[in-house]
Amino acid sequence: MRTAGSCANEYILTRTWTAKDICGNTVTHSQIIRVEDKTPPVFVGTLPRDIKVGCDAIPTAPVLTATDNCGAATVTYAEVRTVGACEETGFIITRTWTATDACGNTTIHKQIINVENTSPAITVEKIADVKIVRQAGDIIRYTIVVTNSGNLTLRNIKVVDPLTGLSETIAVLAPGEKKTFTTSYVVKISDFNSGKVINVVNANGTDPKGNPVTGTDTEEVVVEPLKLNIPNVITLNGDGKNYSFYIDGLEAYPENNLIIFNRWNNEVYNSNGYYKNNWTGEGLNDGTYYYLLKIKNKSGAWQALTGFITLLRKN
Repeated sequence: MRTAGSCANEYILTRTWTAKDICGNTVTHSQIIRVEDKTPPVFVGTLPRDIKVGCDAIPTAPVLTATDNCGAATVTYAEVRTVGACEETGFIITRTWTATDACGNTTIHKQIINVENTSPAITVEKIADVKIVRQAGDIIRYTIVVTNSGNLTLRNIKVVDPLTGLSETIAVLAPGEKKTFTTSYVVKISDFNSGKVINVVNANGTDPKGNPVTGTDTEEVVVEPLKLNIPNVITLNGDGKNYSFYIDGLEAYPENNLIIFNRWNNEVYNSNGYYKNNWTGEGLNDGTYYYLLKIKNKSGAWQALTGFITLLRKN
C-alpha cells in the first residue's frame, strides 16, 4: 500500500506478507518503507563563472537547466545590481540561478560580475571654414569640438593648438558632453612653400583614477597660389590707379627677383631679392621698359618670366 507524503516525491510504502495454514490460522509481517527526497537537483552543463568586464562587455545571462533524481526540476533566475548604472567606480552584478525539485530541495549557483568602467575617451574634431587659400593674408577660421566619447568623467583637459596659439583648459567634462572653441590663422608667405597649412590640435586630460586620456585631430588646408597677374603699364597721373608695378599673386613665390631694363638694355632697377611690389618708375622717363622676373617654383626650380612695361605720367 502506498500512502502519499508531504510532497510529490515522498511517500510511505507498506508491504504486508500473510502466512495461512490449512486450518485458517494466519500470521502477518509488515515492512514500512518511507521514501524521502532529500537530494537537491543538479545543474546541467558548465556553469557561468565569476568575471570582471567593462561596461560595454557585460554578457547576456545564459538559461540554465537542472535534473533531479526523483523527477523534474525548475530553475529560476534573479539579478541584482548594486549601483544600477555605469558610474565612475563601476558596479557589481550578482546573478542567481535556483534549481528546485518537487519537494523543495534547492541548489543555488551565483555568478559575480565586477563591472569596471575602463573606457575613457576624448574625441577631437577640427574643421576649417575653407579648403583652399590662395594668397598670404587669407584667414583660416577653425572650429574645434572636444567631446567626452567615453563613459568616465574627465578632468583638467588641456586643449592646445600650437599653430593658432589656442590654449584652453576644460575643468570637467562629463560622458557625452562637448565643448566648442574657435580660433583662426593668417596665411603666411612661407606657407606657399609647403603647399598646405597643416594644423594639429591636441586634448589631454585625466580619468577619475588619474590616468591620462588623449585625443587629437589634424586639418589640412591647401595653399594654391593665384596665377601671377603681371601688369603692362604704370600711370603716375595721381588717380591712384596703376601707380606701381604690382604683381598680383607674387606672395606665393617668396623667393623671387625683379630686374627692369630700358630700351638700351641698361639695368634701371633691381630688387636684389624679394620684390615688394613697390617699383613706380620714379626718376625714369616715360616709355617702354623690359622686365625680367625670376621666381622659384614649388619644385625648387627657378623660372624666368619676361615682358614689357610701359611707364606713362599723363593720360
